[in-house]
Amino acid sequence: APTLAPTLQPSVFILESSLQNGLVAYFPFNGNARDETGNGNNGVVKAGVTLTRDRFGNPNSAYNFSGSTANSWIEVPGSQLNFNFAMTISVWVKPSPGMKSYSRIMDKGTWNGNTNVGPASWCIQQRGTNTNKFQFLFNYASGSYLNGGDFSLTANVWTHIVMSKQGKSLKYYVNGVFQATYNVSSSVIASSGALPLVIGANNYGYSNPVTTIDSPFTGRLDDI
Repeated sequence: APTLAPTLQPSVFILESSLQNGLVAYFPFNGNARDETGNGNNGVVKAGVTLTRDRFGNPNSAYNFSGSTANSWIEVPGSQLNFNFAMTISVWVKPSPGMKSYSRIMDKGTWNGNTNVGPASWCIQQRGTNTNKFQFLFNYASGSYLNGGDFSLTANVWTHIVMSKQGKSLKYYVNGVFQATYNVSSSVIASSGALPLVIGANNYGYSNPVTTIDSPFTGRLDDI
C-alpha cells in the first residue's frame, strides 16, 4: 500500500552555473563547514555549534548555534570576504524566540559593542532589543557606519533571506519575494583585511583568530 510518510529531500545540492558566477564562498553545511566553491574559505566549527536537521528534515545538514558566548560560532578566513561596492548574501535562518541584543548572524569585523577600532566591514545583526528584527550594517570609514534597512524573522520558522548591495542601493528578498530597496549615502564598504568572518556572533576582541565573542545568535543557519 502507498505510504503517506514524508520523504527527505536530497541532502546534497548542486548550484546552478548562473549562481556560481562570481561566487566567493558557499556553505551548504552538509556534515561540515567546508566552502564548496573550492576557494578555500573553510569554516572552523566551535564546540557550541552542532550539526542538526535542515529545513527538509535531513540529519546533519544544518548547524544549530547554542548562543553561548564561550564557544558558539563558526570562524571563516576573511581575506577574500572584503567587498568594496557590491555584494550579495543568501542564508536560511531559523531563529530562536530568545535572542540576545544585537545578535549577529554574520560579522566581518564591525562594531564590537564598546569601541569601534576600525577599519571595519559588514554584518547582519538584530536591531538592538527588537527580537528577530535584523538589519544589514556596513562601515564605509573608520567610526562611520550605515544601516541598510531591516527585516523581520519568525521564531522557530525557516526563512530564506537575500540581501544584495549594488553601489548605494540595497535590496531585500524574503522567501524569494522582493521586500524593499534602501538607498544609502555611501557606496563604499570598508575593508577589515584578514579579520575572519564570524558566523553566529560578533568578533568582540577584533582579533585574528577570534578570541572573544559577543552578541551570539541562537538558532539554526544553513546554505550560506
